[in-house]
Order: sequence, then structure tokens, then C-alpha cells
Amino acid sequence: MRSSKSSPLFKQKIAKAIADLREATARAAWVQWAAIFTFPSTRQRASAIVDPEALLLGSFAVSSQERRLPTVTYLWARYQSSLLSVQRAKNLAARFPKGVHEELSRFALIALHEGGDLRWRSIAAGS
Repeated sequence: MRSSKSSPLFKQKIAKAIADLREATARAAWVQWAAIFTFPSTRQRASAIVDPEALLLGSFAVSSQERRLPTVTYLWARYQSSLLSVQRAKNLAARFPKGVHEELSRFALIALHEGGDLRWRSIAAGS
């Protein structure tokens, strides 16, 4: 007897659920960035900002779902990186996949070289 977990329909449902979750996460990230910055536009208003470092890392994780997120994170690296905790970003990054670590290293390079924020040196050096 075949397990229902190996059926093509079950796998399709799981894939759709994952895609829906990524899309919802990208929308939530955009709402949070809109609450921080004045230039992003969204019709949905944020009720709170929980954690800007987690927002940054989460944005890296779902940037393929929301094409505006890389631009926002670049601008944040260049102009507002001093508002983030480098140590907190490092600590949280350990909970994310390798691709997010690579994006954080790029963020650190921009913050260091274009933003002049020397605090990001340790992360930028690892890239």
C-alpha cells in the first residue's frame, strides 16, 4: 500500500503551501520596510516592527519572491546600517540558510565601503 505522503497530489499541496508561505512572508517584509522607510509604498499598514535585524535577514531569504527587497536592503546598507546591531545580525544569521549568510556578507560590504560603517568589517571580511 502506497503512503499518501508519497503521492503526487500530496507533493503538489506541500509545494503550493511552501510557495504561498514565501509569498506571504515577502509581503509582510515589504509592509515592515514600508513602516521603516518613507519611500516604499504599500496599501497595507504595519502595526508594529518586531525586529529590524530579523527583517533584514528574512528579506534576504525571500527576495526572490519580492523583487523590491534587494533594493531596499541595499539602500539600508548604504544609508542606515548604523541603526542595526551587527552582533544581533550575526547571531540571527546562524538560524538561516547559507544563501542568507552570503547576502549578509554583501550587505556588510556595502555598509562598510559605501556606507562607511566600520562596524560591519567582521562580516564583510568573511565574504
